[in-house]
Amino acid sequence: MQTTSYDESHMKIVESGFNKFKDHFAKSSDEDKNSLLFCLERYVDPYFETTVDYESELYDWLFELLGSDEPIRVKEHALDVLTWDESRNMSECEINSDGALDCTDEEQ
Repeated sequence: MQTTSYDESHMKIVESGFNKFKDHFAKSSDEDKNSLLFCLERYVDPYFETTVDYESELYDWLFELLGSDEPIRVKEHALDVLTWDESRNMSECEINSDGALDCTDEEQ
């Protein structure tokens, strides 16, 4: 089982703004992508009381990421972040073994 973690460098990337975040993400290894996505949860989970000013853009981008050719593990981390977006109702969704998004609730 592979563990994912993040550190202060990932937090700085997230806090640097949406375009810089996306640029860094595009150039990152799969492991670093997973760390960045895990770090994002700190900014969308109300428990941490931290936010980013690009949350709406972020959720749209993450939803597009689910349809991309990213590895399954990266898509799973993206879906984990998307579950915090209550407007999309993604909590009943999962990434299939072929990398496709499967939602039991059709109202997305």
